[in-house]
Amino acid sequence: MNINERISAFREFAKDSSKTSSVLGNSSLDSYVTSLTKYEMACVVRLLCGTSSIFELNSPDAIQGVLNFFRSQKDAFASDAKLTAHYRDMASYVLKYLEFVCYESGVPMPSEDTDENPAFSIAKVISSIQQTGLLYDEELIKRFAFSLLAKPFVVLSGLSGSGKTQLALAFAHAICQNPDEQICIVPVGADWTNREPLLGYVNALAKDDYVMPESGALQLILNAIKDEKKPYFLILDEMNMSYVERYFADFLSGMESRKAIKLWNKNVSGIPEEIVLPRNLFIVGTINVDETTYMFSPKVLDRSSVIEFRVVHSEMEKYLNTAVNVKIKLGKASDASVGQEFVKVAVSNHISNGESKDVLLSFFDELKKIGAEFGYRSAKEINSFVAIASEYDDTLQALSPERIKDAAIMQKLLPKMHGSFKTLKPVLSAMWKFCFAEDTEELQSVVNLSFTKQEDIIGKSIYPLTADKVLRMYRNAMANGFASYSEA
Repeated sequence: MNINERISAFREFAKDSSKTSSVLGNSSLDSYVTSLTKYEMACVVRLLCGTSSIFELNSPDAIQGVLNFFRSQKDAFASDAKLTAHYRDMASYVLKYLEFVCYESGVPMPSEDTDENPAFSIAKVISSIQQTGLLYDEELIKRFAFSLLAKPFVVLSGLSGSGKTQLALAFAHAICQNPDEQICIVPVGADWTNREPLLGYVNALAKDDYVMPESGALQLILNAIKDEKKPYFLILDEMNMSYVERYFADFLSGMESRKAIKLWNKNVSGIPEEIVLPRNLFIVGTINVDETTYMFSPKVLDRSSVIEFRVVHSEMEKYLNTAVNVKIKLGKASDASVGQEFVKVAVSNHISNGESKDVLLSFFDELKKIGAEFGYRSAKEINSFVAIASEYDDTLQALSPERIKDAAIMQKLLPKMHGSFKTLKPVLSAMWKFCFAEDTEELQSVVNLSFTKQEDIIGKSIYPLTADKVLRMYRNAMANGFASYSEA
């Protein structure tokens, strides 16, 4: 079997759920094959094994030697996040090839050290979501995943019908082996005035009876507490149909303080007196912005990452040209390790190397002028997001440091911005300049250009997501005299 035939056999193996521990989609497969055939890999294989390609190797011991080399490099460069991520990724590619060779040879995989740091693969998750038929930009999925890892409360905001709930469900299915037990989706009602729909209540007529909520939210939390290695997802659909603080205050406080939430004064019928929100519980809220909903307060926005959904021309064209047959269950995790690795990353401490310090201080100074500056919590969560996105992006086109900081600014700093045109004008103008490495046209004059020219200018920005949002907020403030992050 020549090299090309072996690559083809490897591809077929990686797509067959009856053979491999985790199925790879075409996008991930391209990434794996490209990395296994690149010059760096050839040099290592030639040095260690005397062959020109890893696909010439059919000895598990020889491949294990290549795997050990990349793992040793990862450890050697532990202080450099980029190199650590690179060598970790190279090791994951070799590990998949080792699995292929062991399967072909009929020998078991070498036992792995279970104490090794988890190697969560966003490439695998993206591949699983793509199998459902849903059309999402890879960057959007990465932002969602890395935001959840940095802080287990993410809000998806945008146009009704733009796929917010579907993304939450598809992602949860991609890392949960038992979705029916690990996922609870709850439509928020307009009449929610307290926590009872989520946490239940004591029966007023029988003090020894605790009434569980029909939503299933409390049962999900109790299950997550008992099974701390697996991820559990609470999806609150149309979260702003009611005032969030009325029914969600206990969650907002519990996520920050890690203090117990009091349920009642007994411990019977499987209901404890109090619960502490477990670290393996991930909460995703979706919101539509229209005249029937309520705006989020700064308190809520400060405690979450807000990801805006917008449908652009190219995405709508792709959707209209594609025979879409969405089946969320097709993206189900192949084994429990996918979710367990996700949880391990989420509960670990992640420290940024400080590369985002200057841009954070620049935005802090401008936001302070309108009373929307951020505190230590937001700074910590931004640093965690930057560190996680830098380390765990194992796709072929990893996010650049600028794109990572752009996403962090968009999700954590801009959501609290609102006010009159007079108040916002100087701040938005300053932020616009921060988005470019070189001098650019003034925001006031850009607003009057055609959409095509505006897109050309934004395309030259180092922070295109932020620049586009700043421009839209400025335009809305001019037209209406007032603007906020949320757009109807």
